[in-house]
Amino acid sequence: MKRMRTFLATALTVGLAGLLAPLVSPSPASAAWSDCPSGQFCIFDNIYFGGAYFTPWWSSPSQLNNFSYANFNDRASSAVNKTGYRWCLYEHAYKGGNYLVFPPNTQISDFRPYGWNDRASSTAIC
Repeated sequence: MKRMRTFLATALTVGLAGLLAPLVSPSPASAAWSDCPSGQFCIFDNIYFGGAYFTPWWSSPSQLNNFSYANFNDRASSAVNKTGYRWCLYEHAYKGGNYLVFPPNTQISDFRPYGWNDRASSTAIC
């Protein structure tokens, strides 16, 4: 009888965990602020600083002015500014269109609320 109760309790626990699993979302994998080197402005292709990232500070002027050269056009989903400069992301190449401002030492972990997910095409200190 004791063995049967243990089996039922285990089955119930596993069954409930299986039913509740879709209701609990895992925390996003995060590369975090720390993965962006000190003194850099880092643009990540996933929200919450995930995926590949691009550091335009060390890139050539053509990559700053047109992310297509760095294969990063319309991919940005989050960014970290670990510099003492104000950086702007622009929606078009060559600093065209609307822009999103990053004051020194700031971050945005998810561009979606700003309407900027996968929209950036160039950047500059502004």
